[in-house]
Amino acid sequence: MPKLEKSKITQAKTSATESLKNAEKEEQEKKVKVDEVSDFIKFYALPIFSAMIFLGVVFFTIIPSIRYIFDSIDEIDALKNEDQTLNSRIERLIALQQENADQVQLINRINSIVPTGKSEVVAFRERIATTGLQQSLLLEESKSGETILEPESVTVETAEGFNLIEIPSEFNMRGEFINFRNFLNSLYIGDDFFIVEEMSLNASSAEGEENIWFGTFNLTKYQFFADENFDLETTFAGVDEFEEPDPTAINFLETKFIDN
Repeated sequence: MPKLEKSKITQAKTSATESLKNAEKEEQEKKVKVDEVSDFIKFYALPIFSAMIFLGVVFFTIIPSIRYIFDSIDEIDALKNEDQTLNSRIERLIALQQENADQVQLINRINSIVPTGKSEVVAFRERIATTGLQQSLLLEESKSGETILEPESVTVETAEGFNLIEIPSEFNMRGEFINFRNFLNSLYIGDDFFIVEEMSLNASSAEGEENIWFGTFNLTKYQFFADENFDLETTFAGVDEFEEPDPTAINFLETKFIDN
C-alpha cells in the first residue's frame, strides 16, 4: 500500500475518533446541564414555588377565614348584648304592666283630683255649695273663672297639646261661727283636691246679728285640657320606661287619697 493512501486512512481514523469524542463530550455536557437544571429545580425552584403556594393559601384563604371568624365573633357579641338589652327591656315592661295594674286606683284618683272634663269642675263647685248648706251656711254668691297656665309658670311638666287650666271659684257665705268651723273641717276631710288662695271671716256688725259671720273663700281647682290635635297614645307611648314618678307626689296621693 502506498504511503499516501496509508496516511489518508490514518487521518480519517483520527478525525472519526475526534468527532466521536466531541459528540460524547457534547452529550456529556448536555447531560450535565440537564442534571444542573434538575438539581436547581429540586433544591431552589421547587421550595420557592412551594413557599409561594403556601403564602398564597395563607393570604387568600387562611387570613380571610380568620378575619371572618373574628368578625363573626364580634357580630355574635353584639347580638348577645342586644338580646340582653331587649330581655331587660321586656322584663321592665312586664314590671311596668304589673305596676300599672297595681296603681289603677291611684290613676283613677288623679283623674278625679285633676280632671279633664269641665263637668267635674262644675261638680266640685256644687259639692262646696252643698257642703255649706249641710252646715247651715247660706250661700250668698259664687263665681268662677278660668285661666290656661303658661308652660313656664307650671311646676308640673305637661305634654305638648295637654294644658293645665287653673279654675278659681269664689264663695261668699253667711252663718254662725261654729257652722263655718264645721264647714272647713268637712272640706279638709273631703276627697277633693284644691288650693285655698284666700279665706276671710268677718263678724257681722248689724244689730241683731251678733252670732252671724260672713265668710269669703277663694278656692282654686285644676283641670287638664287636651287640644283637638292631641294624640294620647303617641304622647304617652313616648314616655321612657325608666322614667320614675315623683315619689313626693305619689306619697301625698297615697297618704291623703288612698290610705284614708
